[in-house]
Amino acid sequence: MITRFFRTNYIGQYILTFVLSIVLWMGAFINPQPMETTNSFLYESLYNLFSPYPLLSTILAYLIVLVGAFYFNNMLYRHKLIPHNNFLPAFLCLLMASAMPSQTLSPMLVSGIFILISLNYVLDCDDMNKTTNKVFSAALMISVASLFYQVSLYFLAYLLISFLVYKIYSWREWIIIFLGYALPQIILLVYCFMTDKLTVLLDYSAQSIGTIDLVVGIHSWFIFVLEIFFILILVVSFMNFLAHSSENIISYRKKSYVIFSIFLISIVLALYTTIVPLQTLFLSIPFSYFLSIMILRQKRKLIFYDVFLVLLIVSVILYIYFR
Repeated sequence: MITRFFRTNYIGQYILTFVLSIVLWMGAFINPQPMETTNSFLYESLYNLFSPYPLLSTILAYLIVLVGAFYFNNMLYRHKLIPHNNFLPAFLCLLMASAMPSQTLSPMLVSGIFILISLNYVLDCDDMNKTTNKVFSAALMISVASLFYQVSLYFLAYLLISFLVYKIYSWREWIIIFLGYALPQIILLVYCFMTDKLTVLLDYSAQSIGTIDLVVGIHSWFIFVLEIFFILILVVSFMNFLAHSSENIISYRKKSYVIFSIFLISIVLALYTTIVPLQTLFLSIPFSYFLSIMILRQKRKLIFYDVFLVLLIVSVILYIYFR
């Protein structure tokens, strides 16, 4: 019923996604959590502005997740990666993104918007028209993301992987990556120099770089089992994609590989931040994409996937309210 619903009922998909978002965030609205702190110079400004108002920061976080989910869905449709009038990726992205460590404004959440925008530019590189501008914009967005959440700079690796996938070997595009990344960093350095805050910025950077810890924390065995379950779903859905990759055109496969590179970088970030992989917001991007195409590809056994989606929704709700 649910899988068929996402194939036919266009308006109903909006309503269901909105209702689910309220259920997932109701606890945060009733009992707002304090904003996360971090060693980020730019994020500190947001923290000083919104931290005295926990409910406001929670509402803003909710809106970012909701808008981000629909932006991602529209991106997939624009690049012809999902069928027309289908919001299953947005539904799944909202579901998984809401399971982030804390449902309030955080460095990872703010930077996630810029990572999504950069992904849109990278997927556009497939047509090879005005690639230089797109590469510069993608690198620029990753750089801005790193100003809020410094370890986002690792996503430069996914940009390099994308070049290999698209077979872009021109030295000009490779140099443009670093020029695009350097521009916001230089602007921030100049600003801090002019305002005598350069020492503060360097201290923030040193503290952030010095916090690398590859120990994965386990809060409880119940939560740990759920998290492993979610990771297995992502792996299985990607393997399903590989099994049917020969049925897809080359452009479709290339763009899907680019999205999977987000998964690889997200795992690194999960280890970096000493939290379990599911709690990395960026994982919701490849998770929602590969799981949705696995479900939408099915012509039979729809009841099985209906039960599966119900279990997934219940599992995430349990994870959010009992972690």
